[in-house]
Amino acid sequence: MTIGSVREQSSLLSPAKRHANRLALALADRVVVNAASVRDEIVSSTQHADRVCLIPNGVDTARYGAARGSTRLRAEL
Repeated sequence: MTIGSVREQSSLLSPAKRHANRLALALADRVVVNAASVRDEIVSSTQHADRVCLIPNGVDTARYGAARGSTRLRAEL
């Protein structure tokens, strides 16, 4: 299985890099992106929407929230 990863919109790339990206993504079994706008761009320019997977950047605040008693540390900062 070949996985491609795209983190930026193609408008930010040089023409040569854009072309190389398109070729690489055409060969990938799956493409992982980190933003809906990147996903939308890839889906609109290919016929392989089923191969694009969005994993957004972020932090699970419920899991990694502020620790109890962190007011002392916050005051020090």
